[in-house]
Amino acid sequence: ANSGRARPTGRWNGSPERSGPAVRAGRRAHLAVFVELGVLTNRKLIGARDPLGIKPLYYYADGQQFIFASELRALLASELVPRKLSTVGVDSYLANGSVEAPLTIVDNIKQLLPGHCLQVSGRLELRDIEFAIPNSKNIDGNRDDAVASLRSELEDSVRLHLVSDVPLGVFLSGGMDSSALVALMSRTGQRPHTFSVIFDEPAFTEAPFSRAVAERFQTDHREILLTENQLIEMLPAAIAALDQPTMDGINTFVVSKAIKSAGITVALSGLGGDELFAGYPSFRRAVRIARMSQASKRVLRAASGVGRIAVNGSVQRQKFWQLANSEGTASDVYRISRQLFSNDIV
Repeated sequence: ANSGRARPTGRWNGSPERSGPAVRAGRRAHLAVFVELGVLTNRKLIGARDPLGIKPLYYYADGQQFIFASELRALLASELVPRKLSTVGVDSYLANGSVEAPLTIVDNIKQLLPGHCLQVSGRLELRDIEFAIPNSKNIDGNRDDAVASLRSELEDSVRLHLVSDVPLGVFLSGGMDSSALVALMSRTGQRPHTFSVIFDEPAFTEAPFSRAVAERFQTDHREILLTENQLIEMLPAAIAALDQPTMDGINTFVVSKAIKSAGITVALSGLGGDELFAGYPSFRRAVRIARMSQASKRVLRAASGVGRIAVNGSVQRQKFWQLANSEGTASDVYRISRQLFSNDIV
């Protein structure tokens, strides 16, 4: 656990100290805001997390006390939580590159799932309620109508995010998500302040793409050249800043540090766009396999036992035979395609 600055921790032992309104999710909570509140009403503590999980909400309960915070390190800093590594959390990190909620890297500390509400009674009994159930019904109209509706929602979301008392920047990689974000931001009449991490190695840098987007929308663009030595020097501070281990955290730290040094304290990013709009090839692969006939899936599962012997240490072959032995659902395909280490290795 890191001993750096931690945000305040909430602690409750069940006594009625104050009252307040129940947590309610606003109509645009799924796009523009997050809820992370603890209010006591009728001797109940209520905490809620936004439907997209923009902000985490960690908690620990042992029958005598209920402790919660927006950072895991804040719970550890309270010295009320045993500092014990979670073996299940470590497995999750090695398999996925991050620890999947409700697990955390610390034993007995849990993370509230997105779109869930947690009620804690005066006797410290916990009740987890899902309040943001996805609406999968079809909408009226054609594709053009759907595109127009989505554009309107995205523009509204960006506009609401731009309400800030301080200068606001944008992480620009040159990919589809961040580029779309810059385009939407420019439509509001504001000139975006864009930041990109670039490399000397042509095979790895995305500089040509981010420069093209910056030029197209006339942004105030800054490039952050990152060398191997600079990254190594930053690693201790970057790792110390992580609340939980994640394979994407270092890149975010580098860009955030550069933005803050430029006087920008708030920034938007396209994070989550690939998950929302199925941008990764693994999503398309998941749909293809999910559409296979049950007979084809049974043949694959039958052959998987023999095929696993011939993996020869190949990650691709190992994943193929894991897929063959699975039920072939979209979630199975996505999970196996994205995993870092197989269950056998972990």
